[in-house]
Amino acid sequence: MSILNIRLFAALMVLSLFLSAQVLAEEAPPIEPAPLPLLIDLTKMTKIGSMTTLGVEAKAYITTADPNEVQKATHKVVVTFTNKKTGVAVQKALVGIKYRRLYGSVSEPVWMHSTADQSELFISDVTLERKGTYLFIVGSKLEDDKKRQFTFQY
Repeated sequence: MSILNIRLFAALMVLSLFLSAQVLAEEAPPIEPAPLPLLIDLTKMTKIGSMTTLGVEAKAYITTADPNEVQKATHKVVVTFTNKKTGVAVQKALVGIKYRRLYGSVSEPVWMHSTADQSELFISDVTLERKGTYLFIVGSKLEDDKKRQFTFQY
């Protein structure tokens, strides 16, 4: 093969790659924007209690879990903490939750997490296997490094 043939072949290859990329780009479906993060609306949840310990008020809410969001959990529990003296919501804490049926055994502790968009809400997915009365025990270590425990009944 002569050098002219090699150059012509290389030019045709580059041109065909460019054209095929153009055609693919034109036929590709439009890129949809990423979905907005789900914000939790406490007004649509059932409030299961409010309790104050060592100057901090905790409020707990529960709702049935969306099967599209969670695989095994049946309910979503949300807890908020407010400093009673200042009225400011606590946004940084280590929070865990245990739950049990009345006269039943206690579940393993589950860590509660917060989201970047709603850092004042601490969320956990739980599995309530049977109907009945449940007791939720929320343990926390808040920004002031004091440990607190809150209990709620559902």
